[in-house]
Amino acid sequence: ANPGRFPHMKDLYDARASLHALNGCCLANHSLSQRLSRFLLRARFSFGVGNDIELTQEEIARLLATRRETITDLLNRLARDQIVELQRGVIAIRNRTALRSLSCDCFTEEMRLEQDVAKSLAAAFRGFDYGEYSKRKNEQRRPRLVQIAV
Repeated sequence: ANPGRFPHMKDLYDARASLHALNGCCLANHSLSQRLSRFLLRARFSFGVGNDIELTQEEIARLLATRRETITDLLNRLARDQIVELQRGVIAIRNRTALRSLSCDCFTEEMRLEQDVAKSLAAAFRGFDYGEYSKRKNEQRRPRLVQIAV
């Protein structure tokens, strides 16, 4: 173990814990409409290609802990306002600025925390030699022959 990595790993842990806390606070304090907007902005990075999000309305409803019909109603409103375009299994974001204005401020904070996570990971593993690590792990896995005295 490299003790120099520990402060960075603590920073990583703190940022991840803050993300979990943020999600809980968002769920408790913001409307489903705001949370859906935040989710769509975030989903571009996780489930999307460009501005297209490849998720069904049923999957989104499960991820946001609500009914599919409610998600369908909210997405239809966004489509009517030309913020998103709906296709089977794909939601295309057409007006990111408008979607951002409908979202809660948790999205901005989430992006900041995600940057903290990335910086902490980069710092923790800067100079990490995976080849050497892998070699040591393989040596540890080799069975050791034990001689039994008869």
